[in-house]
Amino acid sequence: MKFCPKCGNKSFRVKESRTREANVRRRTPATRVRRQCGVCGHVDTFFEIDSAQMKHFEALQRLEEAVVLHLQLDDTDSCYACIHWDANGCSMHLPEAGGTFATECSLFKKS
Repeated sequence: MKFCPKCGNKSFRVKESRTREANVRRRTPATRVRRQCGVCGHVDTFFEIDSAQMKHFEALQRLEEAVVLHLQLDDTDSCYACIHWDANGCSMHLPEAGGTFATECSLFKKS
């Protein structure tokens, strides 16, 4: 038994469930489930997924966390910290600009 997120009552029951294919009314993985509170009438939609889909989702979450950590790295030694870097990229038009090797560039000057 689920609790209603609006009023907290225990009468939050399945109103309708169907798979993504039209007019199929069985509860299988990847099923859309609509629940309705018997007291306040609040309706919410949930999607049930199988374990393989959940593992894929968790892998995507880990990948997203890794990307966020990578983007939060200190870029004080990257091209973005150089006085020659602007909205259009490297104003000196270096083809390799944009990397984290900026301190090796002979034109690198911190802004």
